[in-house]
Amino acid sequence: MFKILMGVPFPEDGTSRYRAYGPFNHLRKNNIELITPPPQLKWHHLEGVDAVFLQRAFLPWQVQLAHAAKM
Repeated sequence: MFKILMGVPFPEDGTSRYRAYGPFNHLRKNNIELITPPPQLKWHHLEGVDAVFLQRAFLPWQVQLAHAAKM
């Protein structure tokens, strides 16, 4: 199973719905798992995922996620 870590700022807002979770929900039907990052993200959380998706990375945890993914 392919796993994608979703770095979406506010999963319940409309923009995230049509830019991220809406299109990616189609992937769930194709054996792809969407993962929400834990509140205290550490580098080892990235070991179990195949890809990281960031939408408008402007919140501190999103910047931390981008930095951890780069490392």
